[in-house]
Order: sequence, then structure tokens, then C-alpha cells
Amino acid sequence: ATYGVIRAKDGNCWMTENFDLYNKSGLTNADTDIPSGEYSIPAGITNTSQWNSNQMTEPRVEIAHGLGDRSDKTNQSGVWGQAYYNLCAASAVNTCNTKTDYNTSICPKNWRIPSHTGKGNKSWQNLIYYTYHANNGSDLMNPNHPSYELGLHKIYGYYDWGWAGLQTEYTTESTFWSSTSTTYDNEGVFLYADNYIYIGGMSRFKGIGLSIRCVAR
Repeated sequence: ATYGVIRAKDGNCWMTENFDLYNKSGLTNADTDIPSGEYSIPAGITNTSQWNSNQMTEPRVEIAHGLGDRSDKTNQSGVWGQAYYNLCAASAVNTCNTKTDYNTSICPKNWRIPSHTGKGNKSWQNLIYYTYHANNGSDLMNPNHPSYELGLHKIYGYYDWGWAGLQTEYTTESTFWSSTSTTYDNEGVFLYADNYIYIGGMSRFKGIGLSIRCVAR
């Protein structure tokens, strides 16, 4: 697979689109930083699948309503195919019900899931708050704002609760995993919508399905 990449203003290389296993095959441990034999990478996924309950004891990947282009808020046919991952799958571990910061991920080799907060490199907070000074979600949607190059305006819409096939409605929020655990059953996330962003203090249950955005190690 080919992904758009930029060197962002924090000095790190970020993907400008989500990591996506949909309809892709051939991904092996050699393509990632996952030691061989420690985790079984899902094969190429070609159809919609859902898990029926919150799962923190096995990796789950779902293909469902995707985070479509924000200009297409009403046409659901344009947003199928985005992959959602529970934290186990995102972090390439077989169980994620521990209070652990995960250094592994399903991201390609030499890439990782960003950490949650802090001014250090490769964190959502450093990228958004300190580097781009994007203090609300509308900054991320503004073509004249420097953060627009991150491509976050292209993926606006759903995330998956992981039970009963429930996703959020259009135009509410988009949410991405971080590598920082907050409790045994919650993980730090980056969330944005039209007029706000949340990083510090924001977390989601590890069993639901969220998107992945990778940053170079």
C-alpha cells in the first residue's frame, strides 16, 4: 500500500491518511516492527465484519462505515471501507486489558502510533497544541491553517463502539488511538470535531474500534 507522508512542523514524518488493512493482503511481520511469532497479523480483509461485544482479550479489526471525505456528509455509499481496530489489534498484542503503554503497533516497519500528551516528539498534543497551535477543531478544517496539511479534514465522521454495530453519526467526531494507557480498560485518544479538539484527559474504552494514524519512529 502507498500512503501520503509529510514532514510536519514538529519535525516528524506523519502519514496524511489512516493506516488501512481493507482489501490488502500480504502484510507480514517483516513489514512491521512486530517480532515474528508474537502476533498474527490479520490477512487482507475484503468484507464487512463486526464484533458483537467489547473485546480487550483478542485483536479485532472491523470494516464498516468509513471516515469518508468530509464534503460527502450525506452519501453513505462513499464512506464504506475504512478499517477500525480495537486497541489489541492497533498495538499488535493479543490482550490489552493491562495498564501498559504499548511500543508495538500494526503500523508499517519504522512507524508507530503516536503517544498521547506531552511536549516531546511524536505525541498528538505536541503536534496539535504546541506545533500547530490548533486550539479547536475548526483550525484543522481550515485550508488556510498550517495544520490542514495533516489531512485530518479528509476523514471525518464515524468511529465504532464495537457492539451491536453502532457507529457515531456523521459530523460528530473522529477519534484516533494513542499508545498511552490511562487505566486498565481505557486508552488515551486524539478526538476532533467541527469546533473542538480533545487530547489531554481524553480516553476511550480499549475494546471499541478506532482509526490509526502512524508517525515515523
